[in-house]
Amino acid sequence: MKSIVWMGFWLSCAVLAGCAMSPAGCSGQACDRPDSNGRELVIWWPEDMRSGLNNTQRPIDFTVVPLRD
Repeated sequence: MKSIVWMGFWLSCAVLAGCAMSPAGCSGQACDRPDSNGRELVIWWPEDMRSGLNNTQRPIDFTVVPLRD
C-alpha cells in the first residue's frame, strides 16, 4: 500500500513539473497580434468577411480602429 502512495506522489510531481515547464505568454504569430486597449479597438474578422482585405504578405484577420475621446 505504501508503494502505491509513493507512486501516486511521484506521478503527481511529474505532472506538475510538466505543467510548470510550458512557456508563459504568447507564442508564434499570436505575439504579433495587437489587443484592444483604451485608445484602440481591434476588430477580428471571421474568414468569410475577409474578402476585401487581401494582402500578399499575410492574410489580414483584424483591423485596428483608433478611439476618440
